[in-house]
Amino acid sequence: MKEARLIAILLAAFATIAFATPPASAQDKLKLALGQRGNWDTAIAELGQGAGIFRKHGLLKQGAAAGRPVATGGPSPTFTQVMSGQVDVGWSAPPFGLDALQDNKIRIVARASDVPIGRDQTIRALVTTAGALKTRPDVFRRFVQGYRDSIDWMYAGDEALKAYAEFARIRLDLARRVRDAFFPKKLVWPDQVRGLDTLMEDGVTFKYLREPLTKQQLAEMIQIPAPAN
Repeated sequence: MKEARLIAILLAAFATIAFATPPASAQDKLKLALGQRGNWDTAIAELGQGAGIFRKHGLLKQGAAAGRPVATGGPSPTFTQVMSGQVDVGWSAPPFGLDALQDNKIRIVARASDVPIGRDQTIRALVTTAGALKTRPDVFRRFVQGYRDSIDWMYAGDEALKAYAEFARIRLDLARRVRDAFFPKKLVWPDQVRGLDTLMEDGVTFKYLREPLTKQQLAEMIQIPAPAN
């Protein structure tokens, strides 16, 4: 931790969805199938993220009150298990499954953003070492500014969407839905760490931290370069 320096945010919240086959509803479907390895309790203890965090902060209580979490793996095997009736509700992350959503084969019954922990906590970031940042600060300043400029370009028109659609092998209209409905610009903007208190609380709970960081330690660790004027 002493050597780590956070220089940019990659994702400011979760974009995960829960889905089921029509005409399912969150009230009808009581098993929340979150893709984790091993059994539920073991997966929480080992991963300290995703299922464990949402369980700790009440997603199951709010979204599937009597649900029994089931280990289903990644989006592809989870989709198969939902469509074959092995589980009632599955999880996915766009763009996977959007074509089925567009064709009304599945419907969204919940989003991670339905609960505060899913929409107000930074989940991915770029880090470097203290030594590298000290010896080459201008390199990192220019890199992060280039990252901001790239995001501005991605949301300015369709040029980036066309490149993404080709890369992800999806239709342009689905690429636009991925961007606009699931990854709004504020979700990927690199300048603000969100939910620090909760992040540290979870870090201690899942044994990534011995104790919460002090304000001085946070100021030393988080050194996002200021935007260019």
